[in-house]
Amino acid sequence: MIDGKLVRTLEQDLHRLAGLWMSDVRVYAKTPSYQHIPDEALLEEAMEVYSSLALWLDERLLKDDLQRMFEARGENLNAQGRRASEVIAALQLMKRHIWFHVLSEGLLNTAVEIYQVLDLNNRVVLYFDRAVHSILRGYEFEPDHR
Repeated sequence: MIDGKLVRTLEQDLHRLAGLWMSDVRVYAKTPSYQHIPDEALLEEAMEVYSSLALWLDERLLKDDLQRMFEARGENLNAQGRRASEVIAALQLMKRHIWFHVLSEGLLNTAVEIYQVLDLNNRVVLYFDRAVHSILRGYEFEPDHR
């Protein structure tokens, strides 16, 4: 199945995919503060998001765990002074890079796989929608109200 191929390619090409995203996020007009974040921090950030996507697609990461992970990420990013709008724009860029990767790696070889990609697209969109929602919940965190 196409989702298994994406999981394998995410796991195998994790560093390269994160590096491509990092190069783009540094020059993306919607993420100007990302120009000042050290390479190691950006690579770690991207690799965590992409590897958790692979785990989630492979059903090795549960929805509740995903939510907690991204809420904590939002809380941490807020504490670092990152603007929520830039964080969300960076996530959108990550999602776009996944599809660039799918197309560039030739993961869609047959007409049947093209139909399967619709299901995969829905799952990837759901992952990133949950990530955005949970990150924003993390930004709204108030220690006395959780």
